[in-house]
Amino acid sequence: MFSDAVLFELYERHTVDVARLYARKSTQFVLELYSSEKTLNEREGELVLGIREPHSDYYLCRLTFLFAARGGGVALVIGGLQGPCGGHKRDVIAATRLLSGLRPKDAVLLAARSLARELGAETRAVATDALVFRNKRGGLKFADHDGYWRERGAVQESAQEFLFPALIAEDQPSVGRAEMKRAIVVGACAFVRSSLRLQSGSTVSGLHSPLPRSSRATKAIA
Repeated sequence: MFSDAVLFELYERHTVDVARLYARKSTQFVLELYSSEKTLNEREGELVLGIREPHSDYYLCRLTFLFAARGGGVALVIGGLQGPCGGHKRDVIAATRLLSGLRPKDAVLLAARSLARELGAETRAVATDALVFRNKRGGLKFADHDGYWRERGAVQESAQEFLFPALIAEDQPSVGRAEMKRAIVVGACAFVRSSLRLQSGSTVSGLHSPLPRSSRATKAIA
């Protein structure tokens, strides 16, 4: 279970730093965790991982997820992946260059998978056709992320979900893009270890959802 301090910040719709990336040209990017109520996308999950520059008031990419029981264990289930609102496409391209080729969406996905690994949980993603938000508004166009999940190594286990393979540390020098990825993994793992409240003898795999699960979020991954 997350510590009282972290839960308080999430309930108050504040952001919690997960990792900080020191990129090219003396720039920085921060990966933050916050409640999905803050950005009104509760349908996609309970928590959001976002990446932005510290001085910016918008996120370059946001990944929404929740924790759910799967196969006798716990899974981090991704229900949404969104870029910035219109007009910031060039900022995403610029950020990718500053991050040595690491795309903002790759950064938030890696952070989510790192959190899951440290928690002893699987990482899963909802298939596009299974999203309740998409199904209720069938006349609108929504991004199809199934191809991206496959690109990242996920396998579609059912019509509803993709399953990601276990995250394995890359055996290569920590320079450039690899350095950014390592900073995310190390930062996410440090965040989990400093933010969990475990009783003596308990394991991380016994984690329950840190926030009360809304019915809307539950439907999104049912």
